Amino acid sequence: MNSAPPAGSALSAPAGGVGPTTPKKGPPKFKQRQTRTFKSKAPKPGQKGFGDDIPGMEGLGTATTAIKRTWVLQQDNDPKHTSKYTSEWLKKNKMKTLECPSQSPDLNPIEMLWHDLKKLFGRVEAAVIIMALGGCGQICKWIIILFNILFILVGVVLFGGGLYLRFSANVPVDIKSNDFIVMVGLCIAIGGVILITSVIGDYGSCSENKSALSVYCSLLFLLAAVTAIGGGVAFVKNREFSGHVAEFYATVYTQHVLTGDVIRAFILKLFHTAFDCCGLGGTMQTLMGATNICPQQTSVLGIPVSTSSSCMPLIMNDLPASSVLTFFMVISGTLFLVLVCSVMLCYSIKNRVYSSPPFYY
Repeated sequence: MNSAPPAGSALSAPAGGVGPTTPKKGPPKFKQRQTRTFKSKAPKPGQKGFGDDIPGMEGLGTATTAIKRTWVLQQDNDPKHTSKYTSEWLKKNKMKTLECPSQSPDLNPIEMLWHDLKKLFGRVEAAVIIMALGGCGQICKWIIILFNILFILVGVVLFGGGLYLRFSANVPVDIKSNDFIVMVGLCIAIGGVILITSVIGDYGSCSENKSALSVYCSLLFLLAAVTAIGGGVAFVKNREFSGHVAEFYATVYTQHVLTGDVIRAFILKLFHTAFDCCGLGGTMQTLMGATNICPQQTSVLGIPVSTSSSCMPLIMNDLPASSVLTFFMVISGTLFLVLVCSVMLCYSIKNRVYSSPPFYY
């Protein structure tokens, strides 16, 4: 049985011996109407047409010729109004048009309305921006602002003091121990994070920006968690922690003896006040002539004499683990309280009621 397609079909092979081909299709043809006509039935006898109840618009729905004869179309020189198609349509339908000079927006009454609308919505926007938070939100906002001011001061002290201790040129590199370098590096890192956190928190609370407050909450949670974990580690390994602190103190004390600068003297005074000690203590401190940093001293024949005990044994043996844990937990708890205030402020910003005062004209 012959299965070849007929000669006139689309799948028949051409004379050249090439395989079957598909018929070519031209572009689709659409019938497009050039104009559109809108037809409406005239109202029945006794029935009012559109606009009969509006002064000056009587007969709008009953007499189309009256519209063309008595009404004048006003429009500006927008390209769609002055296009060829629009002009021909108006001319074909015999519509009277009020000529509008170029660059004359004041001749269009609608422009005056736009001006009033812009003034109205500008005042509404200003009223919404000035809108105050609730009482709880306001309290949390001011708590965060005041806390961040103090936090910035702490960050500046840690960051600037750490950089000074680490890179001061008048101290030999030989007397910078590993514990000293590690603790100074931690001060620099923590101070930098505190500064960034404080700036973001102040910006978010002052501008009531939810995105900035969200980042601030994340950084606060990170700082609080790291502080709590650090306190736990210091509590468990209190002996090693005391040794690192004592090594840091010994390095700073040695540097102060060589340089006598104010920054190291201030750090040593903090240690001496906390542990009620002074350097090498007693006679040795008096012979070195460095009694100005000692909390307890007296005068013999006009010569200042230190009566404080040595600091190294006190730091190594009398640093209680409970005090260390309490110190870290107080800092962590403070950060968590500010974190709660930040979350409450975010909630207040999200759920505040938008209202605007009445406008009078």
